[in-house]
Amino acid sequence: MKNLTLIRLIGLIRPIRLIGLIGLIGLIGQFQIVHAQSLPVALTPTRFEFAGYPGDMLSGTIEFWNGTEVFLPVRVAASDFEPQGEEGHIVTREYSPASPSEEIPWAAGSGGFNGRSLREWIDFEYPALSVAPQQKFQFKFSLQIPPNAEPGSYWGALMVENMPGGTEGSAIQVKIGAILLLRVYGEVKEQLVVDSFEVPAWVQAPPVEFAVRLRNTGTVHVKPKGTIEIRNMRGEPVAVAPLPEVNILPGYVRRVEVRLGGDGYWLGRYTAALSLTTDGSTGGMVGAETSFWVIPWRDVGLPVLIILGIFVFIVWKRRNFAAAFRVLARGEKMENTKLEVPDPKNEV
Repeated sequence: MKNLTLIRLIGLIRPIRLIGLIGLIGLIGQFQIVHAQSLPVALTPTRFEFAGYPGDMLSGTIEFWNGTEVFLPVRVAASDFEPQGEEGHIVTREYSPASPSEEIPWAAGSGGFNGRSLREWIDFEYPALSVAPQQKFQFKFSLQIPPNAEPGSYWGALMVENMPGGTEGSAIQVKIGAILLLRVYGEVKEQLVVDSFEVPAWVQAPPVEFAVRLRNTGTVHVKPKGTIEIRNMRGEPVAVAPLPEVNILPGYVRRVEVRLGGDGYWLGRYTAALSLTTDGSTGGMVGAETSFWVIPWRDVGLPVLIILGIFVFIVWKRRNFAAAFRVLARGEKMENTKLEVPDPKNEV
């Protein structure tokens, strides 16, 4: 099943319910198949991206695979999530039926959901059932956008968990999920800011490692496209590579790393230019520039460095590059210039 991707399984022993960590790079949707104590299950797809107007009714299907040899009782529900850090990890917030109105702890904090949760907009046709062994079941769900929903981005997660019962392996509670992003049409703002564009100041040889931090200051999630181009001291391009495409939620920062190399022998000062676009009607081009030096000191060896050090010392000592060059190239001696001071007695 090459096309079957998963969220990282989270085995939680009851009664732990509240906080779950969904696996690596949640907003990109690159998940791995994981088995929790011989309990293989899977969800596909692992990411949904919807768009609609206020008042629209949207629908979708998420497929659950029971890879065990027994009937597996499962239930599905909508959940909230919050980005954690800048690498694409997310944290989910679970709710028990006894306290559906429980306050989201980070709703009033900095960042937070700020009214961007869509958990209560989602309904499932079959919220709980038993899936036959080695079989798949498609959970159908609907998403009702309220008529008064403000334009912009909303997000949540679709979580599936097995329920304790009489089946083998039911002592382990496994939760897997899929990311759901919604864009409500209307007057929105797409705005992306490059917080930093970092590269080591000195590099021995390519490839060169870049770190880019992108901040979404708009009202809708974006997936910027762009490139990093490296030019030498003559302004000639020597390497170019695309930037990995990642979703960035409003108010959050994503860090993207790129390794970029090229052919030929690199030596001297190089300039790297970052160019990005959000491909949106209200977005635009953003960019940044940085520079670095490539000094292959391990290749040139110690003798060359010693000669270079002597030359720099002579230039610094003489404080005159032209005179130092004559000394090194022609063997000429530097003449001392005598400054004559007029005799006050001879003045009229």
